[in-house]
Amino acid sequence: MIIRIALLLLPLLSLGGCYVAPASGVLKPPEAMVRPQSVLDRYSSPEPYKKVSDTLIHDRDDYKVRQITLSTAVGETTVDFYQQKTPTKELVLVFPVLGGRPILSRYFAQYFVEHGIDAAIVHRDNEFKKPERFPELEKLFRAGVIRDRKAIDYFEQEEGKAVFGTFGMSRGAINVAITAGVDKRLQYNIMALGGADLPNLFANSHERRIRKYLKRIMEDHDMTREEFIAHIEKEIITRPKNYAKYIDPQKTLLFLARCDRDVPFRFGRVLRDEIGKPETIYIMSGHKTAVLYTQVAKVVAPFIASCGLPPAYIESEALLFYEKSFKRDLPYPYHVLPWKILQQPLNLIGYLIHLISP
Repeated sequence: MIIRIALLLLPLLSLGGCYVAPASGVLKPPEAMVRPQSVLDRYSSPEPYKKVSDTLIHDRDDYKVRQITLSTAVGETTVDFYQQKTPTKELVLVFPVLGGRPILSRYFAQYFVEHGIDAAIVHRDNEFKKPERFPELEKLFRAGVIRDRKAIDYFEQEEGKAVFGTFGMSRGAINVAITAGVDKRLQYNIMALGGADLPNLFANSHERRIRKYLKRIMEDHDMTREEFIAHIEKEIITRPKNYAKYIDPQKTLLFLARCDRDVPFRFGRVLRDEIGKPETIYIMSGHKTAVLYTQVAKVVAPFIASCGLPPAYIESEALLFYEKSFKRDLPYPYHVLPWKILQQPLNLIGYLIHLISP
């Protein structure tokens, strides 16, 4: 009983602390979002993709899931395609989190397809996490963006997709900031709990695996923390700092957690500034506790979400964003209305702050 009461009260209290900062009223000029040819050349490969496999994973009444593997000049890329039975031209690419655990990405891809939007999970190459590959970081990051672009090519050419959005949390949000910055086809982008200024983000994160990785790198390469930051700043080109500026802030939605220590909040603000101050929803949570704003829990413990709490808040706001962006008549998530009502007083404060410091 105590647990149930806590589950009822915690989201209620925390969502009462949510607020939305509107997009900046200063429009980014179109020429500022034109990618230089040097950027396109850096993340292009003259060799076309080759489809290696196409396997049906699930076949349900209203959608199916196919796992498609493509061969490219920089390695294989695999996507899980959540496809409605009725063809549509829109697709949301879901970028996974750092840990490689598929629960979050599968949950959001399934949520989107069940609500009328095709989705595809772009599997990530986790070679960069191996300390012995540290000298090759830029090569690995660059190859990842090229593979992402080949996946977009595939969906354009063989699945009839013409309008693309993205959804990324944590590491996935950082990947969105890079790939969407490089490729203008990714027009409608949602980034949750992401950040920029990667050199300092890595050095100041409290995420256990990042701290362990940093410690190992400093030991293996006889580096100080300052030398590590300087190395990343000099050697890593494939990061948000260089490409997020090409993203249209008017077609972007950010979620930032005020108490985030894994991707420290201040680096989320840096990302917001680099994009051009898009609409931003601030949530009162840490990095991992942001799941209290989703119903991911029902995947592992259905009874927890049986009463409607935690709320499907992040996914509902995402759905509303895609409905507006894709100009589609999607099912309205009415269950989010109580939480949006709770936000209104703080939204007003956020708007006043926005007027003072646009």
